[in-house]
Amino acid sequence: MLPCFAVVMFVRRIFPPVWYCVPTGSIMVIYLVDKLGLLGGCIMYQALRLVDVASFAFIRHYYTEYIRTIFTDLHRPIWWLPQGMRTIWVGLDQEWGNELQASVTLKQALAVLAFTTTWYMDDEEFLYFFACRTQVAFHIFAVPFFFGMVANIPDLLVRARVTMAVANAAKHQSSMMFWDELGHTPWYVDV
Repeated sequence: MLPCFAVVMFVRRIFPPVWYCVPTGSIMVIYLVDKLGLLGGCIMYQALRLVDVASFAFIRHYYTEYIRTIFTDLHRPIWWLPQGMRTIWVGLDQEWGNELQASVTLKQALAVLAFTTTWYMDDEEFLYFFACRTQVAFHIFAVPFFFGMVANIPDLLVRARVTMAVANAAKHQSSMMFWDELGHTPWYVDV
């Protein structure tokens, strides 16, 4: 099943409509947590997210020129690109584009780490921005991205716990079960 998940992770990154229409990430988290336990499932999911390093290379190679055309005519509608994603790219490009082009390697690496761990935006916007609108080298992207995935494990533990509580409450058709399950979760998230 894990190779299938890796393929799904890659496909959902390179085809943005899939990312926005199908909650594949939540489905994978539920499956992995159910099979491997909370901590094991979260670590495995983060390991699977490392497929984004390959997605970065693919997106940079195949989408960069096309994404560049998005910035030449900002008023032209694009059927496959949600307006919110486009707005975020334009904002990132205005604020960070030139900054990351001329930056030293350490500054680029820290920017990748910061964007990997931020809650400000979705992973999709971050990945496409760094792949298509910056000159950050592949290895400068990959190393801090890995450390960002490790740093995000506590966040994923909380989200997985909530996702499982919702799934269990829906399965048993009881909203009280949701609150009961979350209410018994210690502040450090029992793993």
